Amino acid sequence: MSTGSSTSGAPFFTERRTLRADLITRQAWALTFETTMTNVSGAGVAIGSPTTKGRENAGYGGLFRRGPRSFTGGRFVSADGAAGEEVRGKRMEWPAFAGRHDETSARSLVLMVDDTTNPNHPPQWFARAEEFAWLNPAPFFSEELTVEHGATVRIRYGVGVADADASVAPALAHAVRQVLARSHAPSAAGQPA
Repeated sequence: MSTGSSTSGAPFFTERRTLRADLITRQAWALTFETTMTNVSGAGVAIGSPTTKGRENAGYGGLFRRGPRSFTGGRFVSADGAAGEEVRGKRMEWPAFAGRHDETSARSLVLMVDDTTNPNHPPQWFARAEEFAWLNPAPFFSEELTVEHGATVRIRYGVGVADADASVAPALAHAVRQVLARSHAPSAAGQPA
């Protein structure tokens, strides 16, 4: 459990993060990321991005995946066919980034899936292919998310990683969605789900 504070030291949120790794196949695995934040500030708190403050198409914030330098020149893929810079700002359940590692020529695919229970699902995405491969589901890309005092917001994502090219993205997204669904299920006798 951690506490987020203002510059004066007054607490804004208490936060609990959970990470879980699951093997999907010998070539693919999933990471489930969950954050639960409770507003303890005494007032409503609006969470936004540079776009909500006037900077166009800069809606980053929250869980952010930055790829290795060697992924520069790779490509985005999504369920609806969006690719390249058109992924940025678009609402979708998942995008993926496929690239090659320059020293080995090995292929890798990284995919992020937004949980259906997240605020503003499906989110707009902050994504870039240049300089580094960036993927960021941003539930507050272009509109602020206000969390009232005492309220709790829960945000979950599944991240899929595979030794594969872009053609595997739909199947990997399906597998990661299944991992997210299993991790929602209550555990038996205190055992992990």
